[in-house]
Amino acid sequence: MKILIVSSKFPYPAKDGGALAIKNMCEQLAKRGHKIKFLAVETDKHPVTEVPVIENIDFETVYVNTNLKLIQLILNLLFSTLPYIAVRFFSAALEAKVTEALKKETYDWVLLEGLYVAYLIEVIKRVWKGKIIVRAHNVEHKIWERKLAHEKNLFKKFYLKSMVKRLQKYEIKKLSETDWILTITPEDSEIIKELGINTETYVVPFGIDTENYQAADLNDTNLEFIGALDWMPNEEGLLWFLDNVWSTLKNTHLKFFVAGRNATQALSEKLKGIPSVEFLGEVDDAQKFILSHGVFIVPLLTGSGMRVKIIEAMALGRLVISTSIGIEGIDAVPGEHFVLADSPEEWITAIKNITSHQELARNIALKGKNFVEKHFSNEIIYEQLDLKLQKITKPSSK
Repeated sequence: MKILIVSSKFPYPAKDGGALAIKNMCEQLAKRGHKIKFLAVETDKHPVTEVPVIENIDFETVYVNTNLKLIQLILNLLFSTLPYIAVRFFSAALEAKVTEALKKETYDWVLLEGLYVAYLIEVIKRVWKGKIIVRAHNVEHKIWERKLAHEKNLFKKFYLKSMVKRLQKYEIKKLSETDWILTITPEDSEIIKELGINTETYVVPFGIDTENYQAADLNDTNLEFIGALDWMPNEEGLLWFLDNVWSTLKNTHLKFFVAGRNATQALSEKLKGIPSVEFLGEVDDAQKFILSHGVFIVPLLTGSGMRVKIIEAMALGRLVISTSIGIEGIDAVPGEHFVLADSPEEWITAIKNITSHQELARNIALKGKNFVEKHFSNEIIYEQLDLKLQKITKPSSK
């Protein structure tokens, strides 16, 4: 098959969960012999620094300035019903490239990677009669709805309330216009159905090439965190953990290692100001970092979708402690494959228990690794997706 993929970011280098998921999709489809035209948005936040040469994939990028502009944000708030967070991605140049690609070549499918390129559905339908797939990496309005629930600032609460309402309406409209929706978690599929969207959904979880993840013995009880620190839920969760959990534990023998790119100056200074915390910033090798310490923590309070780093940490044999929101989309059993903690008291108890019982930690970590190998292998996930694509009647492309 020939597939046009339009992505809201260029996934190389794959430094975050979204990029890894996009990278997996295009590479795994290409691996199975499908011809991929991959058209991606380049932004200042996700600049293109390398373009790989991969058989069956033709890469092309279009720069879009998605930087927040205060005047445009205010005008949008006053005179528009569209969510500004989505409007930032609107691009005449990208529309032209998509139109050109569809007129030039015959495709079996168009796959839109993420809600923020779903505005292209109307553009695509003007020149193409085939079926369109949207992959919803998250239920986007749910992320901001959860942020709203934790926000204390009255002005920010006012703005977030407006944005959540707009984003939900926009999300329902765009997902209803597509022919097929791919989600990363069953939970997101259920939310989409509850929103009254009748489009068929299919779950394609984040996967890994399990043979590339070699576990090392769990011989360290120090804590570690890695994640993109310019993603709001990561920063929020990390600050909550420092203020509500680590503040009680920092005088113990434990150390807390934090890695992640694009931390704000305030967060960076806070991390560097705590003697028991070592802040490394962006690391070159995430696997090496994860293997360096024993207990991988995910203190997320908001968010949607699936946490890639949990899968990777489990595959590397690390003991994972996570909140209920952090573990969403991963049908792991608390106490068997990972340790669940939501309140500060639960976190403190869990950390003390795990760090003082090494054999228990090893057993849970081993079961977590086996769980990932069984359920999150790219080979299994994309073989099933490929079969599904083959079974669906191919559309007439023009």
